Amino acid sequence: MSLSPGTYTIHDTDATLVLTNWTGSLRIGIYRPFGGSNQKWYVKRYPEGFLYAIQNVATNKYVPDNMDGSDMPGVDEIHAAILSLEHQFQDFYLIKLSGTKVHLEHPNTEPTPNDENYAPVSLVNKDTPKGCFWRFERISDDAGGDLKPRTNNSIPALSPPQSNNILSQGSGSQYTDDAVLQARFSCVVRVY
Repeated sequence: MSLSPGTYTIHDTDATLVLTNWTGSLRIGIYRPFGGSNQKWYVKRYPEGFLYAIQNVATNKYVPDNMDGSDMPGVDEIHAAILSLEHQFQDFYLIKLSGTKVHLEHPNTEPTPNDENYAPVSLVNKDTPKGCFWRFERISDDAGGDLKPRTNNSIPALSPPQSNNILSQGSGSQYTDDAVLQARFSCVVRVY
């Protein structure tokens, strides 16, 4: 079941937190719900098929295709992640970078009071999607406008993964860093 474009609140399925784009720093994380527009997201479908971008209603920034150290800053459309939203059950989905095993992960922790109830999200390469399920609560049909078509030449260049966002050195994984980089750089757009 594909997700229909529209406005959504995106919930962490392991806690009572929602995906939020903090308007001061533009970083994306999970926060306690308060119903603000920075906790509402446009889910947009690319005209080429069933690939998506997710844009914050308040900041107009998108979920990015890479990390900035341990933070995930919102970005402009040209640097937006090209996402597949894989339906799991009911209204639960995995949010993945298209063509990869890289998932948007919530940290499975409650935010600390000294960080304004913020907990970061991250992009992780993993086979077992624990901590990667998101519940999409539909608010309206408004998808905030159309996305520009992406061609093979306009796919944003993916930056090499940071050691803290894909695989740590000595992680015990059977994959080498080169294999991880190849997975990150093999993102393609499906044209229908």
